[in-house]
This record gives sequence, structure tokens and C-alpha cells, in this order.
Amino acid sequence: MTVTFQLPITFAVGGVATQPLVNIDQVRVHVVLLALFFQLRKAVEADGQDWAFFVNGAVDRFSEWAQKVEREGYTTPTLDVAMVWHTYMLNPLTFASDAERIDCLKPLDAFAMDDIVEALSTTTITTEVVAVAETSLPFSIDLAAAVQRQGGFIERVVRFGWTADGFFDAIEPANGLVSAIARYHAFLDLVRTVPGIPTMDVDLVWHTHQLMGETYRRDTARLVGRVLNHNDDVERMGGREVMKQRFDTTTAAWKARFGIAYSNSNE
Repeated sequence: MTVTFQLPITFAVGGVATQPLVNIDQVRVHVVLLALFFQLRKAVEADGQDWAFFVNGAVDRFSEWAQKVEREGYTTPTLDVAMVWHTYMLNPLTFASDAERIDCLKPLDAFAMDDIVEALSTTTITTEVVAVAETSLPFSIDLAAAVQRQGGFIERVVRFGWTADGFFDAIEPANGLVSAIARYHAFLDLVRTVPGIPTMDVDLVWHTHQLMGETYRRDTARLVGRVLNHNDDVERMGGREVMKQRFDTTTAAWKARFGIAYSNSNE
């Protein structure tokens, strides 16, 4: 008999009982969004456009949209603009710091995932490039490069089959989501004392949490003792060998703390 997993009412992080910081529906919607981003890239490339050029233009379009939101209020962004905003939110300390300097970012300090997925998941993906003035804001991160790096994560999510229609409707994958959320809370508990490197499932939930902006920063400051930053720039983190060493350290610390394996063979 197959057992259906349920999230517990609370998790213990740093000795503090907390309600789940991320729920199953939020992760599922996030996966739908990642599928849309993947489809956008495929459509752009099928249209004969250079993806890097398209992404650079998307950063300019994000800048223009953000300034328009400040002037006129929120409107659902186009998919390419949403992709840039999504990536920006996955750099929580950078976004928060930039928002202190760039006023039009303040209203964007929580990614409108439900609105974007509801609005865009049933529309035809367009690769038409809308020309905008080159009015990029003074971001302290190369957003185009960050979007490109995030594309590697999205490709792995797709390769694992997570974006397939109905994938998480089956009991085993649905249980995997519950497990991923539980593992994310355990990861937060672990990184209070160990510089942790996430597995794919933990990273997906972590990304989902980061999209909450100020809520994420407040949650991690309260439970981890600091705002937990996220940086996917491997070279700036010391290179792949350093990252592997940190992952091995995380794996050993996880096994010592929880008595079970950290990753599996498809990581």
C-alpha cells in the first residue's frame, strides 16, 4: 500500500518550532513557471534569435517595466521580464541592497508568481522583441549573466521530468515534494553552523522561498541567525572544486546530524 505523505504542522529550525515556510502548491506553481521560462528559450532559439542577445534586451525591458510600475502601479509583466525579475529575487541580499538605492524596486520585493503563472500559462509564448530605450537601472549584479546561469538550473529541472504535465499528480513524485520541503527545513537548521550546498530538490524549495522577498529575509534572519544569501556564480564562489568540497562537507554534516544520506544518484 502506497502511503501519501503530509507536511507536519511545524518544523524545528534552530530549536524554534515554525510552520512550513513553503507549501506544496507554491513549489508546484514555481515548477510551472520554470517550464514557461524553458519554453521561452526554446521558442526564441527556434525563431533564429540569439538567446544571449534576447536576455540582454529582457534586462532593459525589466528596467522600463519596473519604472512604469513605480509610476502607474503593478501590471503583469511579459514572460521575459518576469524571467529577469525571478532571477533578481534569487539574489536576496543583492536585491534588498539595490532596493534601498533604486526606488522602483521597492514595490517588487515579492515575486508575483501566482499572478504571472495564471496570466501567462494559457497564452501563446511570443518571441517578439519590443524595442525600449536603453535605460538600464544601476543594478549591482549582471542580471543577464545571472539569467543565463539560472538557465542551467532550469534545464536540470526539465531533465528530471519535474516540469512534465501532471508529474506531481502521481503519489510518488507528490511525496517527493513533501520530502523536499521537509529537507529544506532541515537544511536551514544545518546551515546555522555549516556552510551548506543544496541538492536539487532542496534548491528548488529554497528558490521558492526566496521569491517571497522580505518574508524570506525575515524568516531566515529569525531561524538561521542571518539572512541566508544565495549565490549561483560558481566562479565567484571559488570554482567547481571548491563547490564540490563544500558539498562533500554538507553531505558529511547531514549524515552526522540526521543519520541518513543527503543526496541520491541522480543529483
